[in-house]
Amino acid sequence: MEVIKQSKNSFNAPGKVSMKTLKEEKLRVVAYARVSTDHDDQKHSYDSQQIYYSKKISKNPNWTFVGIYSDEAISGRQAKNRPGFMSMMKDAVDDKFDLILTKSVSRFARNTLDTLHYVRILRDKKIAVYFEEENVNTLDMNGELLLTILSAIAQQEAVNLSEHVKLGIKIRAQQGKIVGGTSCYGYIYNKEKKTLEINPVTSEVVKRIFKLYLEGNGTAKIARYLTEDEIPTAMGNKQWEEGVITKILRNEKYKGDLWNCKFYSPNPMARKSVRNKGERESYYIKNHHEAIIDEETWENVQKEMNRRASKFGEIVKRDFNVRYPFSGKFICGFCGKSFSRDNAVSLRNPKYYCRGTLKARMGTCTESKMIDEEILKKIFMQMAIKLRRKIKIDDKFPIPVKHYLKHARKILLNRDDLKENKIDGQLVKDIIKYGVIGERKENGKADPFVVRFILKTEEDIVLRITSKKSKNLYKIIEFDSHNILYYFAPDKKGKLRQVFVENIKVTCEVDLGDREWK
Repeated sequence: MEVIKQSKNSFNAPGKVSMKTLKEEKLRVVAYARVSTDHDDQKHSYDSQQIYYSKKISKNPNWTFVGIYSDEAISGRQAKNRPGFMSMMKDAVDDKFDLILTKSVSRFARNTLDTLHYVRILRDKKIAVYFEEENVNTLDMNGELLLTILSAIAQQEAVNLSEHVKLGIKIRAQQGKIVGGTSCYGYIYNKEKKTLEINPVTSEVVKRIFKLYLEGNGTAKIARYLTEDEIPTAMGNKQWEEGVITKILRNEKYKGDLWNCKFYSPNPMARKSVRNKGERESYYIKNHHEAIIDEETWENVQKEMNRRASKFGEIVKRDFNVRYPFSGKFICGFCGKSFSRDNAVSLRNPKYYCRGTLKARMGTCTESKMIDEEILKKIFMQMAIKLRRKIKIDDKFPIPVKHYLKHARKILLNRDDLKENKIDGQLVKDIIKYGVIGERKENGKADPFVVRFILKTEEDIVLRITSKKSKNLYKIIEFDSHNILYYFAPDKKGKLRQVFVENIKVTCEVDLGDREWK
């Protein structure tokens, strides 16, 4: 039996890797720094960390200083909300460094699941993270349990902090002070007195909204009136949304009252607020500030809103993202808004339409057209079959493309049961990041019947990327799907005529991120 000795470079060898070993290896090293507030003392800490790590890494002759990733005045509860951290993870996947130095587990992440999730990704890539305060090296196989305990402690610290914040909110709410957001359309918040004072301009818009509603106008129509009259919203936007009108009509502040703690956060780590339906204490203060709408008018509006809502029966909230194969997947190639599914009785088949077309009279999206769900199902399965065939018989892709294509390749090569006439919803979920319907050609002409599928990559899954902003798309396949459909368009005389379409251009693409290819 021949014994093969261990390589001198033990960094990539399985098992325990001590910090002493790391210091002796030729490594590319980075640091991660974060502070959670923009106070002066924290700003000083932030600058100090950057200087400290620059000197520490450069001091070791075996290490190459690659850079420092940082997030300033950002909470550590959710890693996905820290651009510096996510940039570091992306570069880790792209193999740009070997070791990360950071001050502590709580600086790295306060969420146990996040900490373990990203540390395991880094360990799989043979990238070490060293937490100085805890003296934990993640490539030390004995450190996993300790890391779990430490990150759980860091998470508990965040929970305790959340409880202190909640207590402060409760005390201020009981005192009749405004908690949460202080801005309210129609009012000006006086920071010195901490009170709401009537804005003479926008308060007239509020009065108009209530008046129009009681005159029989719906929220969509009121939004259109305000948009047509070029009245800016609270954010300075030109277009009003009906949801904003509904919130104004339901807001008790306009009759001079204040309802504190209408929302609460059930999970201190997620920071997601839900409506308080009695799960927590809330505080209602009458005659808190000067009213814009008299109480009788406000109550009449509430009765009318409830009456109109009752016509449609009980509204049941559904999770549409799992009901249909393409729910939440498509965006408009002209305005960027999402596509929604319409299954109205007047339609022969369910269809998908750009949400911007609902406001076409306000000039938001006039180019997009409805497309039949059955056609989308057909062309997706055509695309999946063609993509599987191309991946199987043609491997002549640029190297970066191969890297980003391996997720779809792994799934598709294990599927021999794909059928053109049978939609596979799970396959849509597994390989499609998003789709785009419609595009503008080089000559400026709009083509509403172009369907582009952008594939998921391992980066999307590992880094939990959900953004639909493509930077560098590479086209894998392109073909024409033969389907006869029509839409209505005005002719030269302004009359609506049927326009028939016989082919839909279909492409399948992969997003290479910031990489260049040759």
